[in-house]
Order: sequence, then C-alpha cells, then structure tokens
Amino acid sequence: MSAVSDIVAALDAVGLHPAVSGQPGAQGSVVTVPGYARALRIYAWEVSDNGSATGTVRPADERRIQASRTQPLEVTLDPETLVLGWCDDDSFSPTPLIVAFNPAAVAARVNAKLARRLAASAANVRVSDSQQFRQGLLDSASASGLAVGQNQHGDYVVAMKPELLLDYLTTHKPAYHAGAAASGPSIVTSPSMADLVAEAEMEEAEPTDEDPGQLPVFDPAAIEDGRERVAREIAIRRGQAAFRQKLLQAYGCCAMTGCTVEPALEAAHIVRYQGPGTNHVTNGLLLRADLHSLFDFGLLSVDPSTLTILVSPVLDATEYEGLRGQPLQLGHGGVSPSQQALAHHRASSHL
Repeated sequence: MSAVSDIVAALDAVGLHPAVSGQPGAQGSVVTVPGYARALRIYAWEVSDNGSATGTVRPADERRIQASRTQPLEVTLDPETLVLGWCDDDSFSPTPLIVAFNPAAVAARVNAKLARRLAASAANVRVSDSQQFRQGLLDSASASGLAVGQNQHGDYVVAMKPELLLDYLTTHKPAYHAGAAASGPSIVTSPSMADLVAEAEMEEAEPTDEDPGQLPVFDPAAIEDGRERVAREIAIRRGQAAFRQKLLQAYGCCAMTGCTVEPALEAAHIVRYQGPGTNHVTNGLLLRADLHSLFDFGLLSVDPSTLTILVSPVLDATEYEGLRGQPLQLGHGGVSPSQQALAHHRASSHL
C-alpha cells in the first residue's frame, strides 16, 4: 500500500470514513472527509529513520519523510493541499500517527529543486526534499494525541493520531500551516553539507519507475561512459590541476597528517569552490582523501589563530580524535592558509 492508502485506511478505521475521488495521480490523491467542507489533495510519504544507511553521521533520534517528486507539488485551496507523513513503525510509535508539514514551504523547496534540475538537464528528473524532525515529537503525539514541533528548516510540524485529523484541519492547520510564512524561528539557516549529501544519496537510492521485466538491453559501451564519468569526478575531487600542484608545492604532504602518498592527497578548498577565483593557494589545504571529506562535512576544521586542528565531538573515540590540537604541517612552500578563510570555515562548522 502507498502512504496515502495507509492514511485513508487509518482514517476509515477511526470512523472518519474518507472517500478517494478517482485514481491517485501525479498531483496527489483527492480525498473527501465527511464533516469537512473542502476536498483534500494529499501528498504523503512514509516516516523513516535518520538515514544511517547513507553513512552520513546523523542524530540517532532523527526522523524524516523524503518528499520525492518528478513533477512540481501543486498547492491549492480547493482541494486543500496536505503534505503528510505516515508513521506505523512500532519502533517509532506504539500507535499509528499522521505527521503534517507546511505544504507551501515543502512545495517551494521541491519545486525550486525541480526547476534547477530541469534547467540543467533534459527531462525525467527526480528530486527529493528531506523534512527532518525528532523522535520526541512522535513520543508527545503518542502520549497526548497531537503535538507540535519544528523541522530542520524551522517550519512547524504537527503529529497526530488519525482520529484528530479534523482538529488539525480546523484549528492547527490555520495556525501553523496557513502558508509559507507560517514557519517558526529558523533553526538551520542553510543546509549543512551532511544534509546535502544525505539528500543526494537518498535521491540516488530512489526506485525508478521502470518495469523490472522490461529493462533495457545491457550495453557494454555504457561501462566506458561510466568510467569516464568517474574519472571526471576524481579529477574534480582532486581539484583543478594547477590548484592541486600549487598545494603540493606549498605543503608537500597532507597538512593534517603528514601523509606523502600523492595519489591519496586532494586539493581541499577552505571556502567552498565558487569558480576559478577560489582556486587561490591560500584558500586551500592539501589533505588526505578521508580528511578532505571530513573537512567538507565540517567535522574537522582549523583554529585560524593558532593553526591547530579542531575535531568535532562526533569523531570522539575514533582514529581522528588524535588530531585534536595538533598543529598544521605547513611544509616548505612558505605559504600559510588565509586566516579569514579558516575563520569562515570554522564558523560554518560550528567548531
């Protein structure tokens, strides 16, 4: 069953007896509920865990829906649009719950992503927007019937038992989800690199609409195309050749560990790459590949005053903890990283 079908069945089980108008379509399922004047346009996804399968470090109590779309979300007043999560996982809640999100805010994010992807590619793109909240919201709704919290964007999230849907529609939706401006104070001003990577990995893992019994014929030539793409990605990851060469000359080794194995060393931008102007040697560190990833995630940084390594508590009890407080190995090139760039990186990493 789909998340919408599960929600409709749950509403029917508690006596609300909704009716689905026609077949579910690209623009949500249209549902009418006796006792509510307007029809409802429902988009819904399953509530899942913290995305640990991606390998990205996430809070253990994080819950989410992954609003995946190939077409824009349509927000209308009649039928009235709802963006919902369906939670019937016993490990999250002892009773099934519906989780409601601000439809205008979700649509704004999803539709903007689709527009960017469509502008950059041909067609048939899929985007996914993560709406994250904490387990405590589900716990409160399980105990009291309905609870209000916030997601990582600062928008209000309302979790409820199915029998309280009409209460949400008549009281809580007008208060919390009347429009994109109905969000609370911002919790995260912009997505972290971990959020962006987790969303990208989940988009890659989204099932396609292809019929498994009618897959295209395997084309060996695609292997070469794939190898070329990987080669380009490696080249980008290592940094433009001239930039990387300057850092090799300036540092001669990994700036954090002293590793001198050149194939393992990458050109890390301190302030993220924003065109050739950021390929300045003082905006770079030569880092071992794993440290480059952790640096980009904000789990490693550098104190701009002492040029010593900062390590996130997330990495405590790992091999990286030993880097904490160690000085950068500035090498023999007479070049030091920009203090302003390091300060910018540290501030964005919250270390």
